[in-house]
Amino acid sequence: MKLTCDICGKEGQPSGWPVQGGTGYEVNETRVFFKTGHAFPEGGWGKEYEVEVCPQCFAERLLPWLRSQGAAVREAEWDY
Repeated sequence: MKLTCDICGKEGQPSGWPVQGGTGYEVNETRVFFKTGHAFPEGGWGKEYEVEVCPQCFAERLLPWLRSQGAAVREAEWDY
């Protein structure tokens, strides 16, 4: 199943969003979701809302909007 940005319609691959001129070792993922419900040791239920957003729309549209609403967007480095 291909990814499709719910904002601009850009298409990605099931493994993530492509990087032009990439070597194949890049990570280019976005995750926007909200999960609510009940979780017990023996099981749970609820609802999950998810939006597919390409990296360009995330950086150029979603982050500025969040900041304009007063959100403190945190940036962190990662490695493994």
